[in-house]
Amino acid sequence: MSAQRTTRRETLENLLTSLQNELNLNPSKPLFKLTYTSSNWPYDLTKSSNSNLKIAILDSSFNPPTKAHMNLLLQSVKNQSNIKFFDACLLLYAIKNADKTPSSSDAGPVDRLLMMESLASQICSINTKSEPTFNSLQNIAIGVTTHPLFMDKAKAIHSYFNNNKLSSSYSFDPSVIDSSAVEPSVIEYSAVDSTVDINSSTVDSSIIESPIIDSSTTTFNYSPQIYLYFILGFDTVVRLFNPQYYSNIYKELDSFFKFNNNIICANRDGYGGQEFEEKFFQSDIIKEIIGENEKILRLKLDDDIAKISSTNIRNSIYNIDQKKIDDDDNDKREEMIKNILYDFCPELVAEFIIQERLYRNTR
Repeated sequence: MSAQRTTRRETLENLLTSLQNELNLNPSKPLFKLTYTSSNWPYDLTKSSNSNLKIAILDSSFNPPTKAHMNLLLQSVKNQSNIKFFDACLLLYAIKNADKTPSSSDAGPVDRLLMMESLASQICSINTKSEPTFNSLQNIAIGVTTHPLFMDKAKAIHSYFNNNKLSSSYSFDPSVIDSSAVEPSVIEYSAVDSTVDINSSTVDSSIIESPIIDSSTTTFNYSPQIYLYFILGFDTVVRLFNPQYYSNIYKELDSFFKFNNNIICANRDGYGGQEFEEKFFQSDIIKEIIGENEKILRLKLDDDIAKISSTNIRNSIYNIDQKKIDDDDNDKREEMIKNILYDFCPELVAEFIIQERLYRNTR
């Protein structure tokens, strides 16, 4: 392990410890911290700080980040007809997940944040000159939040911006980011195709992930200039609008959406199909809560993208690592693992996993 990576690990470990200590003082208060930013995040240098700020948020477990994660963000940004629709992007990781029980084979929080940094570097390296809609990808950050529930995440992010007031020359002081922000390095990387050649047919919920809203409280001090767009899978959106999670779904979801929170809904392969999706979006509950407001933007992903599975990647690596191949032919085993990683993960993420021997039987 390089000295630079060792130092970075220590920085992230200290940040997570500090975050946990702060959470212990007030367990009910949602917290959000930045761990990594591109140099100009969140505003483009040409944009006035008096303007509204629109942030595309990819919320996932990133265990590991895949080409599906990358394409979800790219297509969410590219999908908008207005070239300047999004100003910035955020990769969001919740250290606690409401829907999943941690496994011993999972990557730890620090490894996930480091993989997210590799993903961010890969995204920032994309040449935006030929694709102006990708400009917001140059303004990318990584954030970590303490609470798994959807409303709590929105509260924490709005609170963060409220605590770091906008100024005439808006920028974050590095000290506010716990001295852990780093600028992504630029690498040579060709424009990402919107389709990925994959073999797996299993859909993994870790591609897009966000739990339901916490119905215990629905008000928060939001930032009037900040508009959040959470990228969610269709299955999560269905759960978001399920009345069983609320005491008063209309009041609680109305409160959420009116505080500048929006959804980008991506189709999920194998979940109801196009006919079911159309029926859902024409349902009375959607019409009553959303009305004519464009609070849910729909995104159509290529079917192959939705089939890339973080779970399948982890399981494949673990299983190959345990196999006895040609009398313990380690070279063949390593080659098989590398092929899986480079097929399904962005290059820099694959390299990190290989170097750190993540998801192996023994590390």
